[in-house]
Amino acid sequence: DGATLAGWKLVGGEGPGYVVKDGTIVCPKDGGGNLFLEKEFGDFAFSVEFQTEPGGNQRGALTEIADKTVKRNLESVDGVADVSIQGGLPREVHIVVDIQKLNARGLSIDQVRDAIEKENVETPGGTLEQGKWEVGLRTLGRIDAANQFNNIIVSTTNGTPVRIADIGYAEDSVQRLTTALFQEDGSQAVQLDIRRASGENTVRVTEGVKTKLRTIRQALPRAVNLTISSDDSKFIYASVESLEEHLLWGSLLAAVVVMFFIRNIRAVIISALAIPASI
Repeated sequence: DGATLAGWKLVGGEGPGYVVKDGTIVCPKDGGGNLFLEKEFGDFAFSVEFQTEPGGNQRGALTEIADKTVKRNLESVDGVADVSIQGGLPREVHIVVDIQKLNARGLSIDQVRDAIEKENVETPGGTLEQGKWEVGLRTLGRIDAANQFNNIIVSTTNGTPVRIADIGYAEDSVQRLTTALFQEDGSQAVQLDIRRASGENTVRVTEGVKTKLRTIRQALPRAVNLTISSDDSKFIYASVESLEEHLLWGSLLAAVVVMFFIRNIRAVIISALAIPASI
C-alpha cells in the first residue's frame, strides 16, 4: 500500500480492487493479490562515454566497469528508467563440447543445454514474515566462475555421473563483437545511454545524473576517462535563455513605442511589465 508508480504503468492485477490515486497504489489493508506493472520509458536524456588510453585491448575491462560500477549506480538515480550500454563487449561463458565424446556417451547438445539451464538458475524461496513486514527469499543458484560449469552433471550412466568436464570444458570469454566505438585518437570507448522515465522532468533527471557522475569519477581507474557526449538539458536551457532574451527585447520595444506616442512614464512602465508578467 502506498507504493509509487513513477515510471510504471499498471496493466492488470489479481485479487481485491486496487486503486491508483495521484500515481500511488492504494489497496485494502486486509487485501492480497498480484499487480502487473509495465515500465514506461521517456526519451533519451543523457549519454556518457568511457575511453581508455590509445593502444591495447581493454574493451572487455571497460565494459565491466561501465556495467558494474557506472550503470548500476546511474539506475538508482531518481527518474532514470533505463541505462543501456552501446559498443561494449560483455562477458560470456562458452561451453566447448567434444562431439566424439558426446556421441560416445549417447548424449545430445540439447541435454547439455538443459542441464546447464537447470543448474544455473535462481529460484524464489518463499517469504519471511517479520511483524508488519514481509521479506522475499531466493536461492542463490547462479554460477560465478567459469570452471564451476565443468562440475555440472549432464546425465548418469550406470550410476556414474557424466559431467561437462567429461565431454568438453568451459572457458571464460566475451560475446562476439558486432559494434565498436572509437575516438579520433584511436582510443576504445563504451557509451551509456540514459533514458528518463515517462513523465519525469528532463532537467531534474539530468542534474541528478551529473551529481552521481561526480561521485563515480572518483572511483574510476586513472586510465579511464568519462565524458558527456549528449545532454538534452542543454537544449532546454538554451530555449529558456532565448525566451528570456525575447521577453527583454519585447518589453523594451513596447516601452519605446508607448513613450514615443503617449509620452507617459506610468504607461511606459505598465507596458514594459505587461509582456513578461503575462507569460
